[in-house]
Amino acid sequence: NIGWRFRNLANIFQQGYMHPVCRENNGKINLGCMSFDEVFIFYPDYKLAKACAEMAFKMVGKGDVLGDIYRYGRGVDRNYLKAYDIYRESGRQGDEYYEVNINEMTQEILGMSGFNIKKDGSMGPKTRAMISKIVPNVGSIGRILSRSQFDKLLQQLQN
Repeated sequence: NIGWRFRNLANIFQQGYMHPVCRENNGKINLGCMSFDEVFIFYPDYKLAKACAEMAFKMVGKGDVLGDIYRYGRGVDRNYLKAYDIYRESGRQGDEYYEVNINEMTQEILGMSGFNIKKDGSMGPKTRAMISKIVPNVGSIGRILSRSQFDKLLQQLQN
């Protein structure tokens, strides 16, 4: 499917790519493992990543890479609410990983705010309890935060 190819291209444009992938155990590039006639290094290009991610989202509803672009501020202003909306809409269109994306983003934000939390993509009891302490009267938390709950959490953490 062409939509999935746009999604994969968006991911490559966002992260960069090196072929062949030659890395030692510690993650350092091992340039001795390849023929330089076959080396292909593709550096990140966030503008192209965003364009491909938007096409993938439009064509097949796959919004993980587009959401990540806004979540991490890659070539755009970081915007957690926009990332949330993209992940959520992706879920409405059948992306089974949207909950993990939203929960990992929530846990990441809590971690960056100084809270000791494991980023596992699950809205488990520890994550729920932590959010309930940060946001008084947050209400019942389901498998993900509602957009309203997520917005309240962001506002509370900015104060």
